[in-house]
Amino acid sequence: MPERPRSELGLLAVMAIAVCVLVAPHNVFSGDKSPTVFAAASLKNALDAVASDWQVENGQSVVISYAATSALAK
Repeated sequence: MPERPRSELGLLAVMAIAVCVLVAPHNVFSGDKSPTVFAAASLKNALDAVASDWQVENGQSVVISYAATSALAK
């Protein structure tokens, strides 16, 4: 299976986080609790990079829980 370009993975990661932010209740970001993102393990490299950028820009960490897509679907 050919690897996707890093820029494409980064775009997918940004889109995944954007979707999570848009559908998350507003109060998730108003407290001390960090947002949690559930993502496919194949997105680990891209989401780790995005989470690092998020923390630098917003001063808030993100908890990312990686699992197989089949496990996430359950």
